[in-house]
Amino acid sequence: MAKPNKRPNRLLYHLTFLLIYPIFKIKNRVRINRKAVRKIKGPMIVIANHPSRPDFVYSVAAMYPHRLNVVVARYYTYIPKVNALLKRFRIIPKNLFNPDNSTIKSIMGVVKQGGSVLLMPEGRLSSNGTKGIMPDGIHKLVKKLEVPLVLVKINGAFLTGGKWITSRRRGRIEVTASVLLSKEEVIALSAEEIHEKIEQALEYNDFLWLAEHPEISYKGKSLASSLENILYVCPNCQSEFTLKSERHKFTCEDCGYEVTLSSRYEFESTKQPVIFPNILAWFNYQKQVVTQEIEQGKTLETEVILKNPVKNGKKTELLEVGRGKCFLNCEGLKYTGTQNNQPVELFFPISIMPTLLFGCNEDFEIYHDNQFYYFMPVQNRLQTVKWSIYTEAAYQKYQENKNKDS
Repeated sequence: MAKPNKRPNRLLYHLTFLLIYPIFKIKNRVRINRKAVRKIKGPMIVIANHPSRPDFVYSVAAMYPHRLNVVVARYYTYIPKVNALLKRFRIIPKNLFNPDNSTIKSIMGVVKQGGSVLLMPEGRLSSNGTKGIMPDGIHKLVKKLEVPLVLVKINGAFLTGGKWITSRRRGRIEVTASVLLSKEEVIALSAEEIHEKIEQALEYNDFLWLAEHPEISYKGKSLASSLENILYVCPNCQSEFTLKSERHKFTCEDCGYEVTLSSRYEFESTKQPVIFPNILAWFNYQKQVVTQEIEQGKTLETEVILKNPVKNGKKTELLEVGRGKCFLNCEGLKYTGTQNNQPVELFFPISIMPTLLFGCNEDFEIYHDNQFYYFMPVQNRLQTVKWSIYTEAAYQKYQENKNKDS
């Protein structure tokens, strides 16, 4: 991406914001509180939590009229039409959960010119409406730059635009911008103290937030639509990938267990006891199931299509380069198959994978050694969420064992 350290074009930035933001504001009933940052001046680093797809829009709105260079996953630069748009806004691409010196240099370049940068430290979209695992290093960058650190907190967005959602719905989204650390505080605090401040500040739970706001409800023709993208274990019969959504209903095709998702995002039923009150509780149950499978030594495996970024003239596209099989256990993820018409065996140790990036009902992804690997299951793509949950549980076990040994 050319000249990522340049600031966004002033006219294009403001014109685009004035055209796009009103649509999101009306559609998603967005409320923004920016009182605490109205007088702040750049350069600065802005961090935000990441519950939904349009979070960059909410964050830019909270900091408007400041022009922000937004840090995004490098994956989007492999989609030619999207990349062309990103270039215009001087987006800074990043390899998620993998060291990326070019990103750091670009951020430092923007700040040096007096610009401000927006980062979402979680990297990936939330899978369950709470804060995800954050890669290490942001606190060190903040400390090095010695500029104010601003927090944009987004609540309610997972319930309208979470990664699992494919149908329209509306309720309320609350966005609050505040100064987390002044320049003086950044200079005074240690990198470790900054890290603790960031971790605490980005904590959120959209289901707890909703419980604290009984006046809020969500409307849509199909509130339960695509829930099978993130909920795959039936809590009644423990079968996997047998759950199907239809409008507001969520049903297991094996045992017939059925619940309805209410406008308050609570599960209800007139036929049988409700096992879990909401999506988060159900999702956390799946973590417990996976942890038990890991203790039993279970390995996940699936046939996949491998895609890598491939240069095609001036463009770089994500194209199929091979086929094979992926295996995942406590040691890491292994791919055995072909790549560029050659037999290969790739291995990614669990020590470098605190999480596994995934697209709902689509793929799982790894950035490693400046290469991007996109694995798309040949069958049952709903399993991608399980591979991500398994990776996080295996990494946690690795960390626990590491701490015991040290």
